[in-house]
Amino acid sequence: MEDALRESFRTSRHSVIPFRWKSGDLRSMTLQTGGDVLAEALSEVNPLRAAARVIHTMSQRVNTHWDSALANITSAHLTLRAKLGALAKTKEPFAVVAFSLGARVTLLALHTMRESTQTLQRIVFAGAAVPSPAFDMIPLSLRTTKPARIINVYSDTDHVLQGLYAVLQDGGQNAAGINAVKIQGVTNIKIDTGHLTYPQFAERLRNLAVDY
Repeated sequence: MEDALRESFRTSRHSVIPFRWKSGDLRSMTLQTGGDVLAEALSEVNPLRAAARVIHTMSQRVNTHWDSALANITSAHLTLRAKLGALAKTKEPFAVVAFSLGARVTLLALHTMRESTQTLQRIVFAGAAVPSPAFDMIPLSLRTTKPARIINVYSDTDHVLQGLYAVLQDGGQNAAGINAVKIQGVTNIKIDTGHLTYPQFAERLRNLAVDY
């Protein structure tokens, strides 16, 4: 997603400041887990034992990646909060695009941000791997202004969030990335995409972020 967004801004007057945190990429988590599972399947000739090893490997790898990602949220959100604070002090308008697990980090950063959010013009969440009620963490100062500053882009055909996220969140199906967020001040935009194909919508996400 980072590369796609950077490319979409290449001919724009706006600049991109990427923020990536350790183990925070659900897309990579999915691909790495898939690679591990394939290796296990190919290493076993007995079909029943192969199936058992695949299930065990998938559960083990997914939980390991997920736990690692959650463990890094605290330090990540503090770093992001500092970056947002520094941007706010420039008095120049800016926007944030938060994808997948990055939505968790962004929500925490906004919740604890002490600097003025006046120049933070737009926050676009895409494929957010976070419960919809968590959007209530966003300060009212960002949710009660016109035009809307908080946008949730979601897809009910995002099978990664429907499957993987639901398993990791004890069966929860309330991820913002697959549902409209019914909280004051949040504008919902539904698209038709899977979790791994969000980069194809980078230009649209860019337009949502800068069209203020």
